[in-house]
Amino acid sequence: MAAAKPGISSYVLPLFVSALFLGFLSLPSAADSVLYSGGSLLTGQSLVQGNYSFVMQEDCNLVLYNGRVPLWASLTYHQGFRCVAILQREGDLMIFSGSGRLLWSSGTGRVDRRSYVLVLQPDGNVVIYGTSIRATGIGGSGPDKVVKGTAKKGALPFTPGVSTAEKGRKAAGSSDVEAGTGSNRA
Repeated sequence: MAAAKPGISSYVLPLFVSALFLGFLSLPSAADSVLYSGGSLLTGQSLVQGNYSFVMQEDCNLVLYNGRVPLWASLTYHQGFRCVAILQREGDLMIFSGSGRLLWSSGTGRVDRRSYVLVLQPDGNVVIYGTSIRATGIGGSGPDKVVKGTAKKGALPFTPGVSTAEKGRKAAGSSDVEAGTGSNRA
């Protein structure tokens, strides 16, 4: 007796299931916009939420973008190489150079080690939750709390009332990243 030849439906179903599975893999997930305590963003990595991205750039600058427009920056460009942003277990977001030198700190650390999470929200606000201790203020009309971030060793600090945009362009030799006067807005 001759073996039955597979019909077209025996090929279509596996292809359909494969396409469906691959489609789910490409959907954005909440994990793309969340950094947990102890987690890090290595050089070239980012959190993404819609049109917003929070990027640890090759030049060691941590930047929040809306599309290609910078909204906030740590101003740690050219302060090291192979930099990493780490959400410490105490709730402090810190940027370290590849040699381990602290370049920037959000100043949000607590004495206790709780579970904290940094979230890039749909409105573009970057918030560290545990107890809400830091927000970039992008999505709201309130004060820009990120102005109180602490810059360490050579990074240009965010100082209320002082424009860091011009200093940043001169120090970096480019206009890739800006920070507005006394805020995290470009």
